[in-house]
Amino acid sequence: MKIQPGVRELGPTDAELVLYTTCEGPAAALGHDLTIVAERWSATLTIGGTPAECALEANVDLTSLDVRESFGGAKEVSDSDRAEIEHNMAESLQIAQHPELRFVATEIRGTWRNGGEVDGDLTLAGQTQPVTLNVVERDGVFRLGGEIRQSAFGIKPYSAMMGALRIVDSVVVGVSVPVS
Repeated sequence: MKIQPGVRELGPTDAELVLYTTCEGPAAALGHDLTIVAERWSATLTIGGTPAECALEANVDLTSLDVRESFGGAKEVSDSDRAEIEHNMAESLQIAQHPELRFVATEIRGTWRNGGEVDGDLTLAGQTQPVTLNVVERDGVFRLGGEIRQSAFGIKPYSAMMGALRIVDSVVVGVSVPVS
């Protein structure tokens, strides 16, 4: 695959940034697994001749997180349920104090054909931690993704019913970017 070197500015108009949460605990069947989309974010992707010569920086406005889909649960998610979920998410993520997530790649390994890994520093809830994300190309779309442990950033995952229903500590993140 031939990738054209240069700088690409990315955002929600040409790529999608999605978070996936799941429930656990004895009452997990009452909760909802969620698909959450960031409505406002930006990234600068510098494409070099090889993946190792690339760079990536991204900023996400956490106030723009929107619950897109819900799966499971004792009942359908109503508009008021959605508003409560988004309120609880804002509290858990400390969005009022830290409204932005920032990612800066520190090393990119792999090949255009076989995919690779992106190491970087992720700043969330006022703390910066190293994370590793995987990148693969399928059908003309690069998919960058991995798991982020909330507790690594001092975030206590949401729980209810005295802990019988709780959000799994690891949240799956995915970004899909068309190659062209």
